[in-house]
Amino acid sequence: MSARINVDQNMLVPLSEAADFVVFADTMSPGLRSCFALRERVHIQHVETILILDITENLRQLAAASAQLLDAKYVISVERNSFNLYQLFTDDKIDSFIILNDDETQFQQVMQKEAADVDIKINDLW
Repeated sequence: MSARINVDQNMLVPLSEAADFVVFADTMSPGLRSCFALRERVHIQHVETILILDITENLRQLAAASAQLLDAKYVISVERNSFNLYQLFTDDKIDSFIILNDDETQFQQVMQKEAADVDIKINDLW
């Protein structure tokens, strides 16, 4: 669509040639909200740590990619599905992860250790 209309080039988000455009279109509205909030309102600096809270898989991937693209120093993701987190970690999309579980005490201890100095939190459910 952007090839057919006039758009500000600074407002475009680059996509890989391998991107699944159906998946991208499905996540565009909430996912781009996070990306543009980071880019236009927060103005990430290389010294900042970002915490991505429990959101859908596609949004998590987009939030992690946005944080990297915008030069965040450190990206932490929190969610219940350890496989998804491990995959993002091994693909170097996030620097650390915290698995949500039913042990509130353990979760609080891990959060205090891993996410004590977070500068920005991303949670699409707010």
